[in-house]
Amino acid sequence: MHPQTLSQRYAQGEKDFSRLDMAGADLSGIILAGADLRGSNLQAANLNGANLSRCRLSGANLRGASLRMANLRRTNLHQSNLSLCSLVWCDLSGADLREADLRNAILDQPRPHPPRWLMILINLLFLVAIGVLVFLGRWGAGLGFLGLAVLVNLAAILWRSPTAAKLRGADLRGADLTGAQLQGMYLLRAHCQGATLPNGWRYQFWLNWFPWD
Repeated sequence: MHPQTLSQRYAQGEKDFSRLDMAGADLSGIILAGADLRGSNLQAANLNGANLSRCRLSGANLRGASLRMANLRRTNLHQSNLSLCSLVWCDLSGADLREADLRNAILDQPRPHPPRWLMILINLLFLVAIGVLVFLGRWGAGLGFLGLAVLVNLAAILWRSPTAAKLRGADLRGADLTGAQLQGMYLLRAHCQGATLPNGWRYQFWLNWFPWD
């Protein structure tokens, strides 16, 4: 099917496009909000800027597709193949990504940021310095170090790439994120129980509080 034909049929009110085969097609900017695309083959398709919000894409093959700046809010991607996808600037807020294959997907472009171990070390040093100063009765200097520690941690939190995909409220339970690029991203407010994380670890709640290296 030609992309223009697909757009026309959608504009005429058709919503059922399940098992659609448009592998490698240029669907950039297409509007298919709320459409049924279950089991579709969209491998290596160009979906940059597409509006696929509230779509049913469960079981779809999106391997290697480009979804930069796409709208996938509240989209059902259960058991879909998103491996090798580019999801930079993509909005996945509230999306259902249960058991999805996100291996080697790009959800953020690399940006230099302090590694996790360095931030832990810096905070330990701050705690030791503050403790020593308080012990010596130098409360003013201790408060100064405390303020500096807060500023350093705020800077580390805010030093995140603006290209990161939005995952707030996304359901990633059981998803495979092995090798996915999540540099500088936090998984707070995403549901990750049972997910395999980029480093091969199983999800643990405390990992939410650190950006990915």
